[in-house]
Amino acid sequence: MENVLKESGQTEGAGLKRTVYFALAEDVLTWPTLEATPATYEEVMTHLAAFAMKTGKQFFSFEATVRKSSLESLSAGERGSLSAINRLMVMRSGVSATVAGFIQFHKNDEMVFICNDLDGVPRVLGTKDLPAQITEFKEGSGADVSDEKSISFTVESVGPLAKWYGTKASPLSVPLTPAS
Repeated sequence: MENVLKESGQTEGAGLKRTVYFALAEDVLTWPTLEATPATYEEVMTHLAAFAMKTGKQFFSFEATVRKSSLESLSAGERGSLSAINRLMVMRSGVSATVAGFIQFHKNDEMVFICNDLDGVPRVLGTKDLPAQITEFKEGSGADVSDEKSISFTVESVGPLAKWYGTKASPLSVPLTPAS
């Protein structure tokens, strides 16, 4: 056990950065690891090693609309056996065939997602045994000229809280080129 103190100078800006990274769970060769015997609460939540991808596989990026996407972790289960549901909502202004095609193609796939909050803290949704999946999507044309025309999708992962992918000071690299 340890004290949990507020960090001096800690920012608390809400929201996610524009770019969200994604890959198929089956394309991951080696999943990030956690400290085997964590000595601090931070070590319980922080990955130590980066993803390694199978030959020819990589993560891809999705550009979302700023100030419209979000990540939340909610408790699930009964007292004494709580787990978590992590929800990443990604929204893109406008409607495009590319975004609709992404949703149509991956709506039933087991995946992994990485997103960064506005403070630069990277979070991972999906694990080897409990991959993330798209659970809902919505395309809206709006009814009035002032309405927002957009397309959005929600990704969920269950089990542990969404882990940190490295730290703000030392983020782990996202493999964005095909592995050799």
